[in-house]
This record gives sequence, structure tokens and C-alpha cells, in this order.
Amino acid sequence: MVPPRWVRRLALPPVVFALTALVLTGLPLWLLAAAFASRWLPGRWRGLKLLSLFVVYLLIESLTLLAAFALWVASGFGRRVQRDHWQRAHYWLMRWYLAVLVYMGQTRFHVRFDVDHEEARLAEEGRPPLIVLSRHAGPGDSFLLVHGLLQVGYRPRIVLRSTMQWSPTIDVVLHRVPCHFVRRGVAPGTGTRAIAALAAGLGPGDALVLFPEGRNYTPDRRLHSITKLEELGQHGEAEEARELRYVLSPRAGGALAALDAAPHAEVAFVAHTGLEDLSNVVDLWRGLPMDAAVKVKLWRVPPTEVPGPRGARQAWLAWWWRRIDAWILDHYGERAVPDQVIEAVVEELPELQDTPAASPESADAQTHAAAPAACFPDLVGADADLESLHGGWDSDVHLVDGQLVVRIARRPAAVEVARAEARVLPVLAVHLPADVPRPLAVCDEHGAMVYPWIPGDAASAERLAELDVGRIADQLAEMLLALRAIPLETGREAGIPDLSGARWIELHTELAARFKRLGLRRLPDDRAAAAARFLTAMPDLLVELGAAEAVAIVHADLGPDHVRCDATGLRGVIDWGDVRIGDPAIDLAWLLHGAPNPLADAVHARLDPTPAEVARAGIYHRLGPWFEVEHGLLVAEPGLVRSGVAGVIARLPGWRNLAVAARRRAGAAELLGAADEVSVAGHRGGAP
Repeated sequence: MVPPRWVRRLALPPVVFALTALVLTGLPLWLLAAAFASRWLPGRWRGLKLLSLFVVYLLIESLTLLAAFALWVASGFGRRVQRDHWQRAHYWLMRWYLAVLVYMGQTRFHVRFDVDHEEARLAEEGRPPLIVLSRHAGPGDSFLLVHGLLQVGYRPRIVLRSTMQWSPTIDVVLHRVPCHFVRRGVAPGTGTRAIAALAAGLGPGDALVLFPEGRNYTPDRRLHSITKLEELGQHGEAEEARELRYVLSPRAGGALAALDAAPHAEVAFVAHTGLEDLSNVVDLWRGLPMDAAVKVKLWRVPPTEVPGPRGARQAWLAWWWRRIDAWILDHYGERAVPDQVIEAVVEELPELQDTPAASPESADAQTHAAAPAACFPDLVGADADLESLHGGWDSDVHLVDGQLVVRIARRPAAVEVARAEARVLPVLAVHLPADVPRPLAVCDEHGAMVYPWIPGDAASAERLAELDVGRIADQLAEMLLALRAIPLETGREAGIPDLSGARWIELHTELAARFKRLGLRRLPDDRAAAAARFLTAMPDLLVELGAAEAVAIVHADLGPDHVRCDATGLRGVIDWGDVRIGDPAIDLAWLLHGAPNPLADAVHARLDPTPAEVARAGIYHRLGPWFEVEHGLLVAEPGLVRSGVAGVIARLPGWRNLAVAARRRAGAAELLGAADEVSVAGHRGGAP
């Protein structure tokens, strides 16, 4: 409960001034006490650091209140405070106040900021009216956002909780600029009408700041909101909330009111990470100094791309929130899943219990090391320089004298696969613009082949960040189009298995049954049920999305380890052991849903896949880690199982949203309005 304004004005500023005077006059004693206390506090001189922060806070609070009082007097005791001149003065005061606070936070708490400046260059483009819809997580994220807007010349209009009025500076200054404090117990619709009024007055240089979640995200609040929805019988909404892992479900009322009142405004969606683990005073105390990197991502949407109908806008907002959640999930990667969760799941897999992993020093390993010379004595001399390379799951790979590659099947089951690949590669080499392995010799007995070394590095996120992603995207798109253009009869004659049509659906039905038998029963937060629902629905969803009708020759395992690139661009594509005739969307799984955003966006722009293709690629991307778990169990490698389990958990959220693309295909495109025009990163938001 916040007391009336006149009580706050008479009581709170004098308390701040009195505290400031008390601390300053007794500063030597406070310094001695803080230094003494630091001996028992964790960290280096924590007591002194906290005291310095408290002293600076009291000083700037007092100075800001004095400046606000001077502005009130100078503006005719508040009569002219709404005029543009005095509004600019108050915004300048806010900018100074927050700049000092942020500087202190950076220096005392060791906080660093990593802002995506590509979309955030608002000041360079005339500062159009802006509606900012931001994730809400961690201490002070609202202050950081307002600080950023002020630094680029915007005048923020803020909607915040009424309890923030306990801060004298916030109470005094924000009541003089366009803002709204949300109070409890008011009549329904009061808040949305206030937000609409703030939005209606937006002009150039104005920004309305909203947090659609309504509260700071914490894991407990997320679970509480899901439980409450279930208790109310809103099971569909509960499932949607459950699929959002790092944000709360947005409350659409305020955002929709702002969009209705300001159709001329741009919309900026803001995601950030780095503060969410500090949700209360205890977390903040334990986390000091934070030594944290706050990463910020901003997307701008022009008003022409905002859907018109209210229902479409609500779906559009939910879609963006899934995109924000997916961005956060991408940021965390496998770290999004706690180690104890992975270990708990692995413990449920009896196949791993008491099963030793294969030793690299085994007799088989030694035999394979000698195999290159035994298989290809004319090409690999006894004194050749052999370097073992990463060969994937099925093969041992050796680089011979830096010029030739020898691949040898590691398991008997992989021998026939290697033989079939050797027969197919010469056909692919004729039709594809990208380089592929060109066998110089084949050893059927060992399932081995030797071919010239294809230079370049794997297309990891770190390597791609150093290269011309646009050129690589062009070359990958050209390669995929050429692969799809190979006549199917040519592929069949070369021995490429035809798994298209009904056989493709049968294959994935069998995969679903196999993966269910893996028994991942202890997935966190009801994820086991979500996994079962996904695997059960997956074959029918593929049918609905048109997978049976999409037929072409596909690589079927196109991932970063199989794409070779360097400063010149795409050097080649390797490991064609899974080549088949089937759904070409499978070759987009990593490119659209796992590759770094610049490459994903560029490939999407070049190939222009339909929403149904993007959705099918998302399904195949979700299936990838299940293969890793299965193979890890087959060869008794706990490391593979653990990384596969982490991938399964990380990719489960949001799978139901792929059905949206199916509905679009059925003709309900109006649901998301202009969303079809958004880049593939947005589609990844629906399929993280």
C-alpha cells in the first residue's frame, strides 16, 4: 500500500536528506565499520564497496531532489511544468540520474553490456514514435532500458508499478512527465485506458515503454502461472505458457491498447539476458560482485508490418514472445539445462549402467590406425604422415600427408553404408556446384575410401562469425537447389534409396516409436509429457504439413560439421552416407533452426521456403538430439547421451507452435497477418 502523494512529499524527501547528512557527517566512522565488517563478508572489501555505492546513491538522490525542487519553482511552482522547455529539463535530469546509477553499477558490480547495435541505431534515423515491448527479468532492467532510450535522445513514457513511488526521485520526477503508475484494486480497464492515452500522444522522439509480462520473470512465477491456468481450466493457455521457458506469458491488454492508440508508431521488441538469476535481495547479495555480461537484442518492426485485426495482433504478440524466448534459449544453448537434470535423466537409462565406453587404445583402434596403408598401399605408404581427424559416429578418418583423406567404417553395420556412399559420390560430383568427396579408390572389405582433402573448417558459429556469411549462404542455396534438381531416376540408378511419400511417413512413425522406447522419463517440469506428445503428434503433423508430397534427393545430415568453409566461401559438403530421396525440408533443419541468425536469415532469403517447409525443418531439427541419445546408447558413450539429452530438453519448448504453419497451409493465414514477411529468425521463435 502506497500512502497518498501529499504524505510521500512531506515524509520521504526529508528522510533522504537526513540520511545523507547522517552518513556524510559520520563518514569516517562508517568507513571503519565497513572495513571491519569486510573481514567477515565474502569477496574483496565487500563492505566498503557497498558503503561507497550507498553513499553515492544518497548523494545523487539528494541532488536530484534539490534539482527537481528548483525546476518546480522555476516553472512557476509547477504551473508551466508541462511545457516543452520544462519537459526537456526534466528528461535531462532523468538522463543524468540514471547515467550515474548505471556507471556505478558497471564499476562496482562489474557489469558489462553487449548491445546489438545493428537494430538499436534509433538516434540516426530521426527518432520515430516508438512502442517498446520488453522482457522483464532481473533487478533494474527497466532502469537500464530507460537509460538506453534517454542516451539516444528519446523521451520515454513509462508504465510501472505503484510501489516504485516509494523512491522519492521516481515519485517526484515521473509525476511531471507522461507516465502511469499501476495501482492495485482499481476498476477494470483503468490501466489499459491510461496506456492508450499515453500512446495516443506519441510524437517524434517519444517512446512508450511497456513490460507485457507485468512482473519480473522468475522460475517460480512461471510455474505458479502455469498452475493457476490449469486450476482455472485454461489448459490450452497453460500449455502455451509451459512452452515458454525464459519468459512469462504476455498480458496482451496494455500492448494492444497502445498499438490501437498509436498505429503510426514503430514497435521495438527487446530481449536481454544476464540479470535473470538475481531475482531478489538474497540473490543479489550472493551474486556481488556480479561480474556479469548483460546481452541485449532489439528488433524493430515498422508500423506497416503490424497486423490490423485485434485477434491477429494478439497472436502476433504471442509469436514475438516465443521468438524472444527462443533467442534467450539460443544464448544459453546446452547451459539452459542444469547438469543435475541431465544426470537424473541419464540415470534412468539402464543401457548405460556398468557399461564401459570403448577405449581408444583397444585392439580395434590399433587395427584401424594401420588400415589406411593396408587398404590403399599404392596411395598410402608405410612411412606416410597420418593425422587422425574427427570422423563422426560411423567412421575413422585419417589425413594422409595433408593431401588425401582415408575414411574407414568403424562398425560392421556401417560398412554397407560406406560402400553405397562411394557409389553415389561420383554422380553427385557431376551435378553439384559445391565440392564433394571424389573417391580415388574404394576398399569394399573394410568399407573404406580415399579421396582428395577438401580444405576449410567446419561451419561452427565461431568460424562463421569471421567469414562472409552472405557468400556462404548464396553457395549453400545454389548447392541445395542443384541437389533438388537432380532427376530422381538418376538417383535411383545410382543406388540412392527412395524413402519418399508414404515411406517417409512410415520411417518417421518408426522413429517416434524407437525414441519413445528410450525411456526419457525424468525430464523436468512435465517435459516427459511434452516429449511424448511431440513424438506422438510428429508423423501426423508431417502429413498435414505436406512432407509426403515433397520429394527430392537430400543430404539428410546437413549440419555444421559437414559444411566446409573458409575465407573464400563454401569449400565443400562432406559425409553423404545418409543421402536419400525424401523431404527436402530436412536439409533446412540446421540451416534455419540451428545456424547462427545471420546465416539462417541469409539462407531463408535466398531459398524463400514456405511456412510449411520451415515448420517441417523445425520438426527435423527437434529430432536431431534423439539420434544422438540413441547412438550414445548403442556405442556406450555416456558423453553422447548427456549432450543428446540436453539437446532434447532444449529443443522441446514450442513444438506445438509448428501447427500454426499447418493452419496457414490450410488457408488461415490471416491469423498472423504480416508475420509471413518476417525473416527466418522469427520462424525460429516459433520453433526454438
